[in-house]
Amino acid sequence: MDSANLDDPDSNFWYAFGRVAEQAGEHDSALADYARVTIPKDPLNLPVSAYYLAQIRLKALQKPTK
Repeated sequence: MDSANLDDPDSNFWYAFGRVAEQAGEHDSALADYARVTIPKDPLNLPVSAYYLAQIRLKALQKPTK
């Protein structure tokens, strides 16, 4: 975050935090992190955004397990 001159995490960081939490088995933390990822301002960026990826992971985590 320092190299990007960010005071607070942006969507890319929240997505990365969610992935780390998910891999560590922290289901609730991953859901919370993914929920903090915001939609990009430019709609053309949506298919390549952290938001798009976070939405995929949210859906996967919310599926009932058998």
